[in-house]
Amino acid sequence: MSTRLLEVLFERNASEDWHKAGTFKHHLLGVYRALALWNQPREIRMLGLFHSVYGNEYVNLTLFDREKERESLRDLIGSEAESWVSLFCAISRTRFVKNVLDGIGIGPEGMAMDNDKGDTFHLTPRQVAAFIIVTVADVGEQWHSWQDEIFSGYPYQQRRELAPHWVSSLWPGPLKPPANILHMLSRLVQALRSLPEDIGLPVPPAFEGGQKVIARKDEAAASALYWQVITRMHPLTESMTARHIVESVIDHNPYVGEPRLLLAQLALT
Repeated sequence: MSTRLLEVLFERNASEDWHKAGTFKHHLLGVYRALALWNQPREIRMLGLFHSVYGNEYVNLTLFDREKERESLRDLIGSEAESWVSLFCAISRTRFVKNVLDGIGIGPEGMAMDNDKGDTFHLTPRQVAAFIIVTVADVGEQWHSWQDEIFSGYPYQQRRELAPHWVSSLWPGPLKPPANILHMLSRLVQALRSLPEDIGLPVPPAFEGGQKVIARKDEAAASALYWQVITRMHPLTESMTARHIVESVIDHNPYVGEPRLLLAQLALT
């Protein structure tokens, strides 16, 4: 990544906007880092780094004015990447994820979409793949128990009134690891394997390159067991029990690295 890209994020005050569990800049860099580790081409990494800068249906953290500054961003990251950023910000991300999970638009014809403003878009298979990959990196970087509550059932969540559910919206919550989102992400990565082979984008190595889907019950069990150890619900003075619990976490969910690091800490002690 060039220093100019970092300078732009600072100039646009991305480090001063709070976003979920850190600053907006930290989130954008985290998404970029995941895409770089997955060996994605430059245009996908640029899409990830600037994926929300025009604002979207979730947040209004606008760093560039879509009406006045598209050329500025185009000069910075390239024409194709900027056009993808603009499209990614314009579509309904929730509707896109729902389509993919429902098997809609993941064939050679691409995906037709409209948004709440009545705009109609057509995504090529390459764009569908790019948006799936960036969505997995984006959601995986930021999702924790707060989103589990306010977006319960995502992407099929129903609107809930604030008054009777205010306790669920209390931010940021306990920052517990998510218990029901990796199942969805594993299905999105798996969907990439149904797209045409000539799209030129590598499938991320997550979930064994999309060959495995983590069951909902395994994700929930792993999260609950991990939380028991990390919050010391079991006495850590007796490390054997803690070790067995963490090993069970890994058995339920072998796709997340942090429990292995925790197991390493127990081994070191």
